[in-house]
Amino acid sequence: VRSRPLLKRCQANNRGLSYTFGPDVVMETCQKLDIDLIARAHQVVQDGYGFFADRK
Repeated sequence: VRSRPLLKRCQANNRGLSYTFGPDVVMETCQKLDIDLIARAHQVVQDGYGFFADRK
């Protein structure tokens, strides 16, 4: 597992095609929308699924 610094807020990805959001934004959005989870598709994860931002 490769470790990288924890992202704060958001930033454009390396290709400039989308944005990456840090756990602070995920938690804030879940609170504002009164939801428990944000699901993202179109990313290959070796085990079939993965969690981020305290399983949010």
